Amino acid sequence: MISSRKQIIGYTSGVFDTFHVGHLNILKRAKAQCDHLIVGVTVDELVGYKNTKTVFPFQDRLEIIRNIQGVDEAVPQDHLDKFEMWKEHKFDVMFIGDDWKNTERFNEYERKLATVGVKIVYFPYTRGVSTSLMKQVIQNSTKPIILPRLDKIYDKVRLKFRNQFVSETNQDSMSFENICQSFDEIDRNKKKLVLGVQVGRGGMKWMCEIFSAHANAHGRGERNRLAESFYRYIRYNNLPIDVSGIIDITKREALRDWSHADISLVSSPYFSHDFLNFTQQMRPDRVIWALNDPVFTVTSFYNKGWYAKPYIYRELQKSIGFQTELENEWSHFFGRLIPRGELFEEWAALTRVGKIAWFLNETTKEIYSAISQLPQEKVWIFHLKEADQNYDYYLSLAKSFGLSPVITKEKFLSQKAKATQPHENTLRAWSTQEMEEYEKYSQDYKMIYQKLHHADKI
Repeated sequence: MISSRKQIIGYTSGVFDTFHVGHLNILKRAKAQCDHLIVGVTVDELVGYKNTKTVFPFQDRLEIIRNIQGVDEAVPQDHLDKFEMWKEHKFDVMFIGDDWKNTERFNEYERKLATVGVKIVYFPYTRGVSTSLMKQVIQNSTKPIILPRLDKIYDKVRLKFRNQFVSETNQDSMSFENICQSFDEIDRNKKKLVLGVQVGRGGMKWMCEIFSAHANAHGRGERNRLAESFYRYIRYNNLPIDVSGIIDITKREALRDWSHADISLVSSPYFSHDFLNFTQQMRPDRVIWALNDPVFTVTSFYNKGWYAKPYIYRELQKSIGFQTELENEWSHFFGRLIPRGELFEEWAALTRVGKIAWFLNETTKEIYSAISQLPQEKVWIFHLKEADQNYDYYLSLAKSFGLSPVITKEKFLSQKAKATQPHENTLRAWSTQEMEEYEKYSQDYKMIYQKLHHADKI
């Protein structure tokens, strides 16, 4: 008999820099008290509130947590406000160390989360472990180190990322000129670059997981979210700002991948508004455009909280400036575009569905225009619905991109679970006004989707 008991979704979060047994204890205890454990990993731009700098960059910390047994989802924690994280992930219980108990901050969280039926569970703080000491040991050593009291599973993961960190530290210290020189000197007959772009919610996170499941490839998305979202803001608003540094850190990401893989997949939705120029600068061997069903995509953006907060925009002849409602959410401010000028007033009166439809329509047109001008033999249009649980589709993908060794059907099917967050795709009934706005403001998106629905290139 199938149980009708509601699945309990748990949430915990942290920086998780130099992951240690205290972190592991919290994750084990949290998983024991929920069915589905979501772990938020603090993004680099928020770590500064502790007046410190991480040893490991965000994407590496996320990858480590994602591979810990018992973690069902590892997600970016890009809000300091836990209630904002609840709005995105709709968890039922939150887990935290008891060193936060009875603090003013968490007393307030208890009150706010209780209003939506969420409780906070405090776990005993693990004594005798020191993140600061571990950081010092790692930074001062160039040899693999076996740190005491670490779980065996973590030992393997830690050593892998410890060695990668040494290589990446050297790359981080390179000047931009050296990054560009190293990038240009790479033998592109042996090392391949794939660039991924989408409006969002199109399956690129899953595609990155598929690439990374192969010994000869590595894929990650939104590696430098703040810089990439700023890039979109600059290009959309036609601002006279040099973007060379953003191009260069993307080249650095490819160099990092090539240090241990032959194929690098670098993906970001924020490449959308300058993708043609971006490809000219990066010279990718292939391009992937993740294109998904418009209704599904609007719904997913809605569930993610897009445009839930009002915007202040009075001087319409200028680009929109600082938003008090988006303080400490700079990637959201830069990346969640709004209409310029007088069109803003029309847009501001729309429902959230209408606002999202406008954004997806304009962004899809930008990507389509860029992709249309690329050599089509380089283009792969990724259709999430077609690829979903389709092993034959995977085999065709692997052959086209040279991914090896080919993974089993079981492993292929398991990759999606690492990338999806089911609650973000929950369907909801639209009002008559929402449906009318969707139809009006997504016409180009729908036309492009219908045209390319079963195509692998334009």
